[in-house]
Amino acid sequence: MLHETRKHILIKILKSIVELSRNVGGIQQLMDQRAIASVCPFLNSEDPDIQTCIIMILFYMTLVPQQQIVCEQAAINGAIPRLKACIQDNHKAMYFLVLTICKFTKNATDSTLLELKKHAMAQFYLDMTKSKNVFTQMSGLTSLSEWMHYGSNVSSLLFFFFLKEIVPLLEFVLCQPDNITQLISVFGLPVKHGMRERLARYYKQHQVSSIVDTAEILLNLKNINQNKPKENKEHKNDDSDSGSETSATLLRTNPYAQYIPFLLTAFNEITKISQKIAQLLGESNLFLATLGEWLRATIYLSLDISQTKQLLSVVIDLFENLNGSIKKKFVQVILPVIDTVFQTNMQKKFAINKMVETLTKLMWMDADDNTMAKLSDYTKSVIRGFQQELAEREKERNSLKQ
Repeated sequence: MLHETRKHILIKILKSIVELSRNVGGIQQLMDQRAIASVCPFLNSEDPDIQTCIIMILFYMTLVPQQQIVCEQAAINGAIPRLKACIQDNHKAMYFLVLTICKFTKNATDSTLLELKKHAMAQFYLDMTKSKNVFTQMSGLTSLSEWMHYGSNVSSLLFFFFLKEIVPLLEFVLCQPDNITQLISVFGLPVKHGMRERLARYYKQHQVSSIVDTAEILLNLKNINQNKPKENKEHKNDDSDSGSETSATLLRTNPYAQYIPFLLTAFNEITKISQKIAQLLGESNLFLATLGEWLRATIYLSLDISQTKQLLSVVIDLFENLNGSIKKKFVQVILPVIDTVFQTNMQKKFAINKMVETLTKLMWMDADDNTMAKLSDYTKSVIRGFQQELAEREKERNSLKQ
């Protein structure tokens, strides 16, 4: 009876703090009184109602501009492992838990980064992307990209020697074979329907049960349809267009549609900062096939202009982080896909034209003869224009030297 009475009183007190934390003035008072240090230990309670109160306090307090200070205080006072455990136990306040634990990487202070490292949160955030809940998946991915960003900008000399390995640590975790595969899987979630459709057609036509080179198979619709019976040839383009339109509709209406900007931003951040991750992705057939599917998603405006620009940034920054044979392989696979995108009834779309020209200009010097032979006359003419431009610049430089 005494225990129940104490619990009842404690929950009343905590609920009062929850109410205080719901407005800026109350949050400032709580911060002045170092309330975080006082309430975080109650996360160790086995009572889910008490845990929920603390979770809600942290959730509301991390909504203010000073959220990085709140996160730092919570991290120092042991909140991270307890919040992590609550998520693993499928706590009833899961939505607020996910929102709260993912705030620790946003504008993270050096002390917070140290706590994240201490509690193996890199793997935890990646494991969140395996959730069946779309919001949890995207939150985990965003946290990884934010951690990569702020981890590459350690500000305090005091923590420099402890935190200088933050990005290498993230790379070490994310570069594990299973984790790279998971990253690719997450990257492909919004476009997986199109990939499945294309692969299913290949399985049916070639009567195979497994794929040796997924990227080669997914290069373009023509490759997949090339062995259809002659009587179906006149309907080949109609089938391809219909399939692409269906994929486009599904992309716009699937549960990942609203998260596309966040996903592209996260991948852009990760591959821009980490050359190791970029290299592993660049040499992966599965990733190249997935990226090709994203490029096809620009067809029929299943990606809007803003998203197309984001995708363009992903490709450019990734490509610039590649080198040697990996860069050449990337060009061999992706340049023909870019060419195919342009040819698919999109010649009048300015955004697509611009993307094709930008990426072609970026990649053509790394293209071998076989790759060049696959390109359309239009893309070849674009390349000739670039070659002529380079020749004129070289001629101009030589004349200035004389």
